[in-house]
Amino acid sequence: MFRRILASSVALFGIQGQAFAGDNLTIQLPLLGYSSANMENKPDGGTSTKSKKSGVSTADYSGGYFQFSLENVQVYLYPFSTVKKVSVGYAMGPIEAGVNLGINSSSVDKPKNDTTNNVYGVYGTYMPTLGKDMALEADLSIDSTTNTSKADSINAATGVSATTETDASGMDIGLSVNVVKGVTKHISYVGGFSYTMSTLDTKKPAKVKDTTNGLALNLATFRYAFN
Repeated sequence: MFRRILASSVALFGIQGQAFAGDNLTIQLPLLGYSSANMENKPDGGTSTKSKKSGVSTADYSGGYFQFSLENVQVYLYPFSTVKKVSVGYAMGPIEAGVNLGINSSSVDKPKNDTTNNVYGVYGTYMPTLGKDMALEADLSIDSTTNTSKADSINAATGVSATTETDASGMDIGLSVNVVKGVTKHISYVGGFSYTMSTLDTKKPAKVKDTTNGLALNLATFRYAFN
């Protein structure tokens, strides 16, 4: 959801700053990163469990995207993320703002298995230039999430069917700050950090609240602009 590039009216060498000059396409793929997260799982009326995880990731494309620019209008597609979504925004100078939307559902008839994973939110980006071929990219994103499922299962021995339902909703808040450095006319290096805070309230099959606070270092991300 983070690591967007803003279509600035200022032409940046190697950075997608040409959006106002016409239509173009940008691809971004994370190559190397480090992340650390603190998690808490608290059942309703029970004892909370805290855990922590950290590690290095290579070629984690879940944060990758395709960006299409049409004058001031920006469209982002996230085909590698867990919940597929699209973002549409409008750029004015070094500022861009827009909405995030992801509607994902699937259905299986026999045995019945329906699932939905949706996201709705807003984002804002500020990208001032730091020089001829460099820019700062600050991005804030706030999303609301919903996850539901309903599945039927049949006991092979008795033939008795049972239905299992899940219902959960939450919120994701993320802030990222990156430096975008032009390497060639079309290729840019992106590096920086991001902080995320996520909550998930599960109502079915049992009431549970999950909280995650994570910090990630974007050590190397590849960005290519077709313009």
